[in-house]
Amino acid sequence: LAMQSLNSLVYDLRKQLSKHLGGLAPILSNDGFYRLNTQAGMGVDVIAFDSLARQSEKAAQAGDMEFAAQSAARAIQYYRGDLYGGEELAVTLEQERLRALFLTLLARLADDFFKKGNYADCLQYAHRLLDYDPCREDAYRMVMRCHVRKGERAAALRQYHLCRSILFSEFEAAPEPATSALYDQIRTDPENV
Repeated sequence: LAMQSLNSLVYDLRKQLSKHLGGLAPILSNDGFYRLNTQAGMGVDVIAFDSLARQSEKAAQAGDMEFAAQSAARAIQYYRGDLYGGEELAVTLEQERLRALFLTLLARLADDFFKKGNYADCLQYAHRLLDYDPCREDAYRMVMRCHVRKGERAAALRQYHLCRSILFSEFEAAPEPATSALYDQIRTDPENV
């Protein structure tokens, strides 16, 4: 029954998807095994994400920050949230690895836009990073710097208080010295941030 259900599902997928693939089959059968037809453009988002993330990392290590940012931007388009697959340890570890990689890519993009003086896009990526991990102090510092550069000192100061509040409610911890030092600098000497 399971094989019949699988065959029926594959038939339905072929019927629905082949018209979008120029008549090519999305799934191929060979010796009783099914595989995605990569020649027709079918793929796995996790594999594409991982490959582009590695390209970004290699480019960053080589000092090609432009290509690193381009690869990072392409990679994050594949990330739709945590990998689903159950509660086994191996799945949990892979979920965390992919999530950490995604957050690193967001931070890379925020940093790239900050260096280019594009504070609006920098804020977009830093806030997206905080959506996934509201305890990332490096992202709060980036948001604070962006607001200062945009002439929004009060918004920068509010970000510090938000960071402090979240860290206390999550971990009963204070912000890192670097975050507190940035807050003090924004309060007393925002022109040099």
